[in-house]
Amino acid sequence: MTLDYIKDTGEHPLSAHDLTRVQFSQWMKKQFASIPPGQPLLLYLSSHQDKTGDWRFKDGIMNLDQIAQILKDSIGKHPCLIINDSCHAASWGKIPWPRNFQFIFVSSAGELNREINLWNDSPALARTYSKQIEELQNRGQGTEMSYFGVLWLAIPQPQIAFNSREWSVFFNELKSQDSLLRKRVSRINFPVLLIR
Repeated sequence: MTLDYIKDTGEHPLSAHDLTRVQFSQWMKKQFASIPPGQPLLLYLSSHQDKTGDWRFKDGIMNLDQIAQILKDSIGKHPCLIINDSCHAASWGKIPWPRNFQFIFVSSAGELNREINLWNDSPALARTYSKQIEELQNRGQGTEMSYFGVLWLAIPQPQIAFNSREWSVFFNELKSQDSLLRKRVSRINFPVLLIR
């Protein structure tokens, strides 16, 4: 996903552990300030997250209520698909989010979302994604990624912002790949993929 983001935007993505809490708030507001009203958004978020849903930043912890308020203020009324690819991701489900926010939680509220090494964890997993893995290695990239990153390799690549009518197609494709992967690979205890 990092490579796709760089290709589409020309910028390197930021992680929460690169930012202070104030920088995160400012960065979010800046990202969405110039987007035309009604433009659908795809927002991929990943950080070190506690079971409470709080995030760890460079200068400390920001609680979930503060994060939610920043997201609501920044995104406004845009239709937005938010992918929370963090440990305990589904703990965000306890927040009363606006109706225009749709979510993919890459792990349950009590679950660590460990990275998967596609070569070492399972030969079947590596075979399933062999073409994409070879491309990553040819670019000098490693093959450790989150569970959502693994699924991302197999789905038709959406643009950074895509039509909200296509979200159901995207969700169904994710569920299909999730089901297929679990049937093919038995050695790995995959995270629970939750779609809200």
